[in-house]
Amino acid sequence: MTNTMRKIIFLTTCFIFVHIICFGQNFFPQMSSQNERLFNDTFFFQNFDRELLLDTAFNRKICSFRNAWYSRHLKALEEPIIYSDTTGREFIRFTWLRTFDNPIVVRIENNNGVYFVYWKKSDGQGGFCSGKLVVDEKRQINVRQWNNIVNQLNRSNFWRLPTHNPFFGFDGAQWILEAKIDGKYHFIDRWTFPDRRIKQFCLSLLELTDLKIPENEIY
Repeated sequence: MTNTMRKIIFLTTCFIFVHIICFGQNFFPQMSSQNERLFNDTFFFQNFDRELLLDTAFNRKICSFRNAWYSRHLKALEEPIIYSDTTGREFIRFTWLRTFDNPIVVRIENNNGVYFVYWKKSDGQGGFCSGKLVVDEKRQINVRQWNNIVNQLNRSNFWRLPTHNPFFGFDGAQWILEAKIDGKYHFIDRWTFPDRRIKQFCLSLLELTDLKIPENEIY
């Protein structure tokens, strides 16, 4: 069996599995079905270029398979939907879905000048069942800390990075970073390790929490 056929079988199986158990609530903007077919064909079987990655048909949108997968975990973690939020709040959220380890989310929120960091963990596995919420904590931070976090995000080049990256594997971790600030929403989705600045930023968010992650579980 060719690698192409293996990928098709894997994607089809995952698509069916996720849609059966999905809660039917999308946490990310979704591609049209036509653009999704083109995206999936291009993503797995052709060469990417930056112009395509930044195309509005694909950038800041996600395919239905990943939307269902990520959304069921965020639903289990009792998280809000950020991209369509109309309350005026500002958000930065790191969702960490490691294939064989517990899903984790860290969310920084500015609610009309009141700043909190929230962190949650479920007892599921990022590549499999979503599980149930087992850690749900928060801590208030000050405006200086919020501004430092936003400045670090801006320095990471986050807003200019394409949502998608051509590197993808079957085991590892999804690093999903979202932000909605000044009414502008963007997110990036990376497999295993993102680039150095994004990785450093995401790990700095984890340092704001009481979560203790063993070195061998950071991937």
